[in-house]
Amino acid sequence: MPPAPRATLEIVTLMAAALFAACGLDTRGLSTTETTTGESTQSPTTLSGESTQSPTTLSGESTQSPTTSSSESTQSPTTSSSETDPFVLPDCQLEWEELDPAEHPVSRAAAYIAMTAVEGYALAVVAPDEMIRETWKFEGGDWSRLMVDEWMQQQEGMRLAYDPGLEQVVKLVGEQTWIFVVDDDDSNDGWTLAVDTGPFRRSGSLAYFPDLNQGTGAVVTFGGKDESNEPLRELASWNGSSWDELAVDDGPTPRSGAILFHDSDARLLVLQGGEDKSDTLEDTWTWDGGPAWTQVADGTQTNFSVAAYHPTAHFAVKFAGRAGVGDGSATNALSVYIDGVGWNGAPVLGETPPARTSSTMAFLDGSFLVFGGRTGMSSLNDTWLLHCR
Repeated sequence: MPPAPRATLEIVTLMAAALFAACGLDTRGLSTTETTTGESTQSPTTLSGESTQSPTTLSGESTQSPTTSSSESTQSPTTSSSETDPFVLPDCQLEWEELDPAEHPVSRAAAYIAMTAVEGYALAVVAPDEMIRETWKFEGGDWSRLMVDEWMQQQEGMRLAYDPGLEQVVKLVGEQTWIFVVDDDDSNDGWTLAVDTGPFRRSGSLAYFPDLNQGTGAVVTFGGKDESNEPLRELASWNGSSWDELAVDDGPTPRSGAILFHDSDARLLVLQGGEDKSDTLEDTWTWDGGPAWTQVADGTQTNFSVAAYHPTAHFAVKFAGRAGVGDGSATNALSVYIDGVGWNGAPVLGETPPARTSSTMAFLDGSFLVFGGRTGMSSLNDTWLLHCR
């Protein structure tokens, strides 16, 4: 039998394409997928940041997708990010897990909680009301209350960071700085007021920078608000008994509610987002302890998010926050930061935590611990782990 005319083949091809489209399939017989935000995703993005049609190796060379014996399409992992080209982490699949501890902290408002990782556990401070301060410890999947004490100082916008060299947890709130000495025998004497009348800072950023001072390390703070609610841009380090102002050229504009974390691979302090008096910010800055900041790729435009760095998987996670100055709306978006690449979304398995702002996060035992926050006018007191499996 002679071959079919070329025109006949073209008609058959067009009919097949129309049938595929009617079934929601592309011309290769695969369905497109959507993220939980409803945005269509074409394909994941490699660590080089380039979008690919099919899975791509770290060398950047495209590979053919394996053919399955089934005609059914496969589902992509659920992502809590609004990004349409998420990072593919080569050695890690992120997955949320909600915990149900027998007891847990209860805060009166999201701005009255703070948390930091210490030595194999996390330490949290919450304020059930304006006159009470509770200190809690999270270890082995459970919370335990270490102490309760009265505290007359305003507690809104407090921040915690742990200095392993000094064996101190540093708490900065308003014009006061408190220290909590971590002892080897797990005993403690509670909180000690170290600075009573320092510069007023509320809702600033606080993180430990081990590469500062020729590797001696120090807790560093940036920005916040003063007593008149004006945003600040001062940078200072804690020497164990007082704050030393650091002279750094240019850099981030005055802001509060920014995330600040240490990138242990690049040996840099990374600051991103926050808000000034009128805008929510999206810029990202790095600092190596020298005379100037370096601006890198922008991230998501949120404030009062939380973040932590995974030192063995070599990326940071930023979670939740709000998108406007004074706006009560919150998000549960998650984005990943990799030095030299920037920010993007990432596929995440499991049920995503509810949207929130002013939460807390700490990296602990290979997972990201998230506690509390606020959604609308309600405070959250839930505990989640984000695993890297």
